[in-house]
Amino acid sequence: IIIETVGTGHSETAVKNMVDFFLLLMLAGAGDELPGIKKGIMEMADALVITKADSDNKKKATQAAADY
Repeated sequence: IIIETVGTGHSETAVKNMVDFFLLLMLAGAGDELPGIKKGIMEMADALVITKADSDNKKKATQAAADY
């Protein structure tokens, strides 16, 4: 069963207690405000995936992966 949240950082804390594996999807090159919104959620994640890592965004995705 996959549970998807709205991704704003509020409902994820409740969902964390309901799941066996917590996957966090992050956009590459989304700016500094997104990690700020996700602060606390990132520490709960079992794994983190950088999305939109194709085409012109590949360099940003590589940098984001290194940063996280």
